Amino acid sequence: MIRKFLLSAFLAAFAATLTFAQDVPQFEVATIKEAAPITDGRVAFRMGGDPGHIDYRGLPLRMILARAFEVKDYQIIGPDWLDSERFDIMAKVPDGVDRAKTPRMLQALLAERFKMKFHRDQKETNVYALVVGKNGIKVKEVPETTEGVGRMQMSSIGHLETKAPFSQLVDLLSRFADRPIIDMTEAKGTYDIKLDFQPDMANLMKMPGGGPVMMRSGDGGPGGGPGGDRGGPATDPDGKPSLFTAVQEQLGLRLDPRKAPVPTIVIDSMDKKPSEN
Repeated sequence: MIRKFLLSAFLAAFAATLTFAQDVPQFEVATIKEAAPITDGRVAFRMGGDPGHIDYRGLPLRMILARAFEVKDYQIIGPDWLDSERFDIMAKVPDGVDRAKTPRMLQALLAERFKMKFHRDQKETNVYALVVGKNGIKVKEVPETTEGVGRMQMSSIGHLETKAPFSQLVDLLSRFADRPIIDMTEAKGTYDIKLDFQPDMANLMKMPGGGPVMMRSGDGGPGGGPGGDRGGPATDPDGKPSLFTAVQEQLGLRLDPRKAPVPTIVIDSMDKKPSEN
């Protein structure tokens, strides 16, 4: 009985690996190397690349994993060295391959080069609940047939325009916060939303697909709350309010700190260094 169970488990794992390899295209070229050591107490992160390319510089493994699984770094559960081991990754997506497949391709690359194994789970964690403020919703509801519904535009970082339900808005706003944002407004409509705010640069650094940023080693980590992100002022010197203040004043909503189950990626095993290119 035990032997039969083990054989079934092995075949299931083998089939899953085979399916993963068949379904996911491979990068045309991919190199992974250790990032340059920190010499002056400053850590430079870069997540970019021309269309069809990946160019990550100096990223901790946790940030790379967050990019691969399209989550934020606090949703990655694993050993502490995921924060200290930093790498440069350069890769080219084959011509004709949909870029939407890039995260899965990156997962496959990490599984191959770092012998990564993982499973998905949920963890009770800190979140922000998006709720209706005491004076009600301030943005206009529009018909679902309105032109441009579902399209999100950011003409500059911190300026957002969209016609969408709040359930879609929270996915984007979570990228600018230090914890997930969950829609608890119970509003079912589609809204014409315009939002101007000053992003917290420490949270911008963790955005999947974020641009070049720099942060001192040892600077404060995620934190803060409504009205004064990470203990700072509610408004920046240029006059833009924090995300919390903007959501309240411009949308008539509120971000309340709470606890809720959040999807996580649990790293079961992973080599500290990759195999050779």
